[in-house]
Amino acid sequence: MDSAICHLDYQPRNWLLGDTFGVYDFEHMRRDARVRDFARLEFRRWQAAPHLRTAFFDGYGRPPNDTERRLLESFGAIEAATALVKGHQENDAALSAHGRTVLSRLT
Repeated sequence: MDSAICHLDYQPRNWLLGDTFGVYDFEHMRRDARVRDFARLEFRRWQAAPHLRTAFFDGYGRPPNDTERRLLESFGAIEAATALVKGHQENDAALSAHGRTVLSRLT
């Protein structure tokens, strides 16, 4: 699996949009599987707006291959666990519900 430096919180709230595009909030950044940064987009944004997935991968240059798609599903389990724990810690019902939704999608 290709690895890269991953942001690990790659989602619109951490993007700078304007004349140019930028990313900030690097506290979780580390080397990981290249597709890892797509997990939050896949499980938080693209479920409700699949056209955004298509547009993203058109810009990226290619869709994920079969191995990358399976790996992305595995990262969904991490996304679900993270949402459940953080939702519980912060008493955030919406985040907890998101974690349960992702888990149900993966089973």
